Amino acid sequence: ICQAEEAILDIDDAVDFIREETGSDAVYLVGSSWGTVTTALYCTGPGAAKVDRLVLAAPLFSARNEAWLEMIRDPENHDR
Repeated sequence: ICQAEEAILDIDDAVDFIREETGSDAVYLVGSSWGTVTTALYCTGPGAAKVDRLVLAAPLFSARNEAWLEMIRDPENHDR
């Protein structure tokens, strides 16, 4: 578990690795659940030119879960 900014850097590393291994200019990217947030942010930022298709499955919805938000808010909380 990590912050979105860290996840985006991890996605970028994975995408760069795949592009290098396959020789492709762009990849297809699939995000599910919380990954819909991070992949969408990636595609609108550093991955804009590296992603050809984006699929979002089971995106997060607007119900607010205070306990979960409190848990992920603290970067020192390693119980997540």
